[in-house]
Amino acid sequence: MVEAMDQTGRLYHTPRAWVRFGGIFVAATIASGLIYMAARYRMTGEVSDAPLVVLVTLNAIVVYCSAWLIAPRLGQTLDHLPHPAEASTQAWLERVIFGRGTLLMSCAWGAMIACGLFALKPLGPDQQDWLAAYRAVFGAAEHLQAMTMTAPQTPAAPPDALPDFVANLFPDPLLAKLLALFVFSGNLIIGAAIAFIGRFWWTVLKRLDDIDLRILNLSREPLPALLRTNSLVVTITALVSSLSILALILAGFAFELTAMVFSLSSMMLVVATYAVPILPLSNRLREVKSAELNAVEQRIEAILRTRSGLPQRADGPLTGPNGEVLPPETLGELSDLLETRKIIHDIQTLPPGGQVSVSAAGIVTFLSFLPTLIDFILKNQGG
Repeated sequence: MVEAMDQTGRLYHTPRAWVRFGGIFVAATIASGLIYMAARYRMTGEVSDAPLVVLVTLNAIVVYCSAWLIAPRLGQTLDHLPHPAEASTQAWLERVIFGRGTLLMSCAWGAMIACGLFALKPLGPDQQDWLAAYRAVFGAAEHLQAMTMTAPQTPAAPPDALPDFVANLFPDPLLAKLLALFVFSGNLIIGAAIAFIGRFWWTVLKRLDDIDLRILNLSREPLPALLRTNSLVVTITALVSSLSILALILAGFAFELTAMVFSLSSMMLVVATYAVPILPLSNRLREVKSAELNAVEQRIEAILRTRSGLPQRADGPLTGPNGEVLPPETLGELSDLLETRKIIHDIQTLPPGGQVSVSAAGIVTFLSFLPTLIDFILKNQGG
């Protein structure tokens, strides 16, 4: 078991279940990838989809290793939240990272991606060239027949079909099965990560109202730990999504509707990973900020009413419990109150973490556009 120490000195370790099952998922990904590549090379003499195998395997390793980075930060966050009944921080952390339903989610996600891969109708670069030329010849023949009013001698071939002399992408059904097994294995760990993200969201949102937030003390735990954990989760999600889309680009898959939906879904997951915890947290901070501003402005109003000879409000800070008027000196100096009001007013609640959240957003934006940038460079070099 690998252990990690958080910033407070408390010891939290990566859950045993994640280490065990995650290791099995990664090992299955590596083994199935090697078997698929060996079989493909033996049957076709080429490995054109090697980038797909490498990037999917890299994705699995990145997700697996990320638990060692997330566990200490998440443990520090959970340590400052109201705990479930009779649960230690470590036990709670283990349920959040790898809890009930994780294996089911892993299998469901792996099966969905493996089935969706074949809906992409992948074509290798050579086959795409053959298909483009075939469509051009077929279109020219149709045009010539229309001009000469000559009936075609052979049945028209569908323009979206490959001619018989172009090799099939999967010359043997075994390759299709091996690829499906590899994609399924590579996405088991992704499904486990998605299950963790869902439980992380639920944990934060369910206890958000119980967090003691102070607008003049944003460095008070658990806010800093929560923001660091979320920033790390968002960054890893963006990296994994970018590698997934990049794998489709480098493997030469035809970007039809299904591929576009997959890319859009990946980006939506990245945005949701950032927004789901941060927006409600920002709203809570805005409420706390409004309450603090109201308290300071009530004092400012009371001082101004005293100086202007106006009667004090019944709910004002200078009105005692029995209706008596308290001396205005108890409220402090007006200049100090005005300065305090300005300081509170200028405190940023979105993003609540200031530089931490801004840095995470910048990294996520770069990673999101990375596959498109690489695709643009490759197309320009090919032209």
